[in-house]
Amino acid sequence: MSARHFRRDGANAGLPECLRELLEFGGLLHNIGRAIDHQRDNRHSYYLIKNAELFGFDADEIEVIAQAARGYRNQAANSMRRI
Repeated sequence: MSARHFRRDGANAGLPECLRELLEFGGLLHNIGRAIDHQRDNRHSYYLIKNAELFGFDADEIEVIAQAARGYRNQAANSMRRI
């Protein structure tokens, strides 16, 4: 879903194309926090991503991935409201 949002909104917002892949990774990892707490899984996903050793990513890229995962639930809910 995040890649779709990027294609739809990213060009209009002036975001660089390199963010697309990071947003996709955030979308793929957004559910990992459910192993800890189903109700606040987005917060736990953020924490797990920030503290994991994600080889191949620098600290700024990990922050983008973690923020995308944390905000995924809100993004999905907002998208469903528009339908």
